[in-house]
Amino acid sequence: LDDDAKRLQATISERVQAMLAAERPDPVEDYFRTLREKEGVLKTASGLHYRITETGSGPTPQASDTVVISFAARLPDGQALPALTRARTRMVVRDLLPGLAEGIQLLRVGGKALVYLPPALAFSEENWPPQLPRNVPLAFFVELHEIEPVAK
Repeated sequence: LDDDAKRLQATISERVQAMLAAERPDPVEDYFRTLREKEGVLKTASGLHYRITETGSGPTPQASDTVVISFAARLPDGQALPALTRARTRMVVRDLLPGLAEGIQLLRVGGKALVYLPPALAFSEENWPPQLPRNVPLAFFVELHEIEPVAK
């Protein structure tokens, strides 16, 4: 093949690879699309997905507030994650995983929700727990028990 033919072959190969890559479904996005379409889950601007199951009452917590919460985590296949499960634990909202902190701030005391964290709102690459599959969404069942506002 002459140089022009080699360049043409390389260009065609690149375009075919790009087309194939575009056709490959993104399993994480497919998971979230299914949640939105079949489960009535809402999406925030950050990519957090959630469904409030009990409204609760009163104000919503701020990032600087200490809250008493319960949460249980699962993988998309339903496998429970005991290491990411807590009952009536006291924490500052901003110290939670980013997506969990955002989800808690959507709740009022007594409120419950299903909060689905895309990998980017869970752990950073360097902090991803070794016992968890990497780059998978995490589902949390959360309940907000109390809000302790920051003393002024």
